[in-house]
Formats: sequence, C-alpha cells, structure tokens
Amino acid sequence: MANNINTHTIPRIITGSIDQIEHDSQGMLRAAQLLHSIPPHPLPSFKKRACAGFLTALTEKTPEEIVAKTTEGALRTFIQAHIDSSHNLAELRRRLEKDIHGISAGSSFVRSFKGALGPTIMTTLVRDGKINAFVVKWTDWNEIIANHIYRIGFKTNVPEIACLDFTGGIIERGLTRELISKSRTERLRTIFLKFTQIVAPEKPPTIGPVTVRTRLAPKEAPEGTLVEVIITPSEGQITNQVMLSEKIPEGNLFAFLCEKYKDIKAAGLENAFFASLGEIAFLDFFVVGNLDRLFKFEWDGETCCTYDAHNFPSFITRGSNLGNIIVLFKDRLIKMYTIDNEIHADLLKSPMKENYLEMLQKFMKHPDYIEIFAKLVTECLSSSLEVEINEYKERPGATAQKAKELETSLNLFKADLPSIAPKALIHGMDKMRHQLQSDLVPNWKSEATAPLRQYIKTNSPLSLDSLQERITLFI
Repeated sequence: MANNINTHTIPRIITGSIDQIEHDSQGMLRAAQLLHSIPPHPLPSFKKRACAGFLTALTEKTPEEIVAKTTEGALRTFIQAHIDSSHNLAELRRRLEKDIHGISAGSSFVRSFKGALGPTIMTTLVRDGKINAFVVKWTDWNEIIANHIYRIGFKTNVPEIACLDFTGGIIERGLTRELISKSRTERLRTIFLKFTQIVAPEKPPTIGPVTVRTRLAPKEAPEGTLVEVIITPSEGQITNQVMLSEKIPEGNLFAFLCEKYKDIKAAGLENAFFASLGEIAFLDFFVVGNLDRLFKFEWDGETCCTYDAHNFPSFITRGSNLGNIIVLFKDRLIKMYTIDNEIHADLLKSPMKENYLEMLQKFMKHPDYIEIFAKLVTECLSSSLEVEINEYKERPGATAQKAKELETSLNLFKADLPSIAPKALIHGMDKMRHQLQSDLVPNWKSEATAPLRQYIKTNSPLSLDSLQERITLFI
C-alpha cells in the first residue's frame, strides 16, 4: 500500500530530542499567545500592521519603554508577562522578534472539534523562513497503538508521530520510549494545556471510556492480579496523552474529492483510486476492527449487526468518515494515509470480540462476500457526500453559493460511484485479501514483527488478543 511520494520534511518537534521538543513547544505556545492577543479584524493587513508596531516597540531599550510603546492592550499584557518572566531581555527580544515575523509570515492554528477526547489542532509555525507544519491531538493509547498496527504490522501509510504521556512521564517515537523527569513532564503538560485553552477553548481535552491496566480483584482473577479493564472516568477528567503528528500537505478525502478528483479523472486513474480505498476498507473491517472510516454501520451492542432470515449478516449503513483518510496525488502516484486509527472499543472485550469474529466468519462464507462488501462501501461513500455538504452548510460563515460550488465539484465523483467504484473496490479488496494471506499475516507472525506484538501485549493485551483472533481468518 505504500509508495515513494515524498513532499515534505517531518518537523523537529516530532523527531528531535526532548530538549528540542520542549523548546519548540514553548515557541508554539508563544506564537498562539501572540496571535490570540491580536484583535480580530476584517482587513487581512491589520495583523501585519499590528506585528510591525510590536516589532517597533521591541526596539526600545527598557522593559518599561517596550510596554509603553505597545499600543494594543492585549499585546501589552502579552509582552509584560514575558518580560516579567525573563531574566535576559536581549534573549527575550530575539525570541519574540522571530515569533512576530512568523505570525506576520503565516503562522496559524486551525481547529477541528471532531476528536472524541479533545480538539485536533493543525499547527503551522514559520520561523527563520522555514515552515514547520504538524498536528497536535489529545488522544489515548488506543489510537497510538492502532497507528503502530497499521504502519508496522500491515505496512499502511500513517503519518509519523511522537506521543507524550503525561501520566507515565514518557515520550514515545515508534516503539521506542524515553522517560521524562517529573518536572519536565509537568512543564510540557502545562504548555500543551495552555496552548489548547488559547486555540480551542470551546472543547477542553476530556477523557471518555478508556482501557486501563490496574490492580483489581474481579471474580475471574485472584486478588491483586494486574488486569486490563474498561472504565469511564469522572466527568471533566483530562486525558493525559498528546500526539504530535506530521501534517500531510494535502486535505482529507472529502477535500480531495472536491478539489482534485478531477485530476484523477484527467489522468485516467479512477480505477486505481477506488482500488486503494478498497484495500483500506477491507483491512479496517476484516482485520483491525476499525469501524469509523469507509464502512460505518448501525452497531448492535449485542450481536454487532442484524441478521437476515438465512442467518447472514445484514448491515444498515451509516455513511463514511471522509476525514480519516488523507490523499496525496503526484506524478501519477496515489498515496493514501490512514489517520484517526483505532480498534473499536467494544471489540476489546468479551463477548463482543467473539461475536464480531463469528459475524465475519458467517459473512466470509458467502461466495460473493467481497462483491457484497464493495456494494456496501459504495453505498456508504454515496450517502456520506450529502452529510458532508449539510455539515458545511451549518458552519459559521458558510454560504449557499459555496455549498453549491462544493456540490458541483463532487459531480464527477458521484457519477463514478455506480459505474466505476464497485468493480474497482472489489479489485482492491481482493488484492488486500491476497496480501494478507501471502505477505502481511506471515509478516505479522514473523520475528521481524515480534517487537510490535510485545509492545501491544505490554500496553494493551486486550488489543492484541482481539486482533490475533481476526488474523486467524487469513492463515
């Protein structure tokens, strides 16, 4: 599923040392504070004028003169706070000059509130003429582990990530972990909380039902045994994992369909495009247990889905989540990244994981199960377009004209759904089935992937048990 498109550099906040990560995180926070302190204004030039005035004030020789020359009240408060906390005015001046130039040159923070545990913030920092683009997301270990499963276990394109765990004092890159001192952990946690409160105050990072490892005495285990349980924390409890992810320099699948699917058509690559979607859909549903991407259906909390008179699985489709795939298209190469990865929480526990496996087994006994699945995914893709347009219409500032333009831009894709999508999806799904049997499952069971299996076993045994059961379908 991977290819060789490479269009950007991964920022240092993801790949650097812990010292560099803390340094760059502080710069991120200062940029957010600075940008937030500039009053909103309809004229685009206002921000640059405010930054120019701020730079002029910074040339004064004393803190008092700098504050006095800063005309905007919020900016004055910002500079006063940083002057008061600094022991070296010259160094502070140099840092702030870089921040101001970055804001003037295009540093920005774009929020998304679709994350279950808090906001996702698309961050662009311009410093010394260089653009550093990354994503800040409050998340949990389910997503972090799922990213490794897709990237390492099944060779899927997943953005590079670094994870900060403020509970355990850990930074993780790949399967490698580094312990962080208690004081640094608290500093980093404070930085990211302040940053989030400034950029996305409408949705604080709170935690939902989550899998944890703890010492309990359930009926089926001896007292004091370390077991994994799913709990619902107290309302308002803050999640303690932040994921820093490379920002792929393209939009999600919906944005791609609106803006660039015409390029796929012009290149005659519609079949390859839908085949790539088919590969992802098959892996999600039949192996990983990710039910929040291309194929979504009405979930039954006891039997997973409904069954027809012949005891065959029957699905009430609920559209596709077009935000969980990012598409790159360059030099006739199509590269799809899976993001917001997960294993459905219900599949981490009995009896649902066994019920889901039984449902898959029944589904796969049908001689045309791939054709049936392709039709279901096509149905989901079709219904999701209307949902996305309606969601756009409800956004602040949305216009009827823009909504009409979006609908028009999707006509090419809509036309291909009944005519091209089913067969092309089947091709991709069948390709993934063969890859699982011939390459991916043997690779999963090999010594090369042993570190990943051990990592999952250590951090979420329930995830490993659930996944192993479905992998047996392709042995």
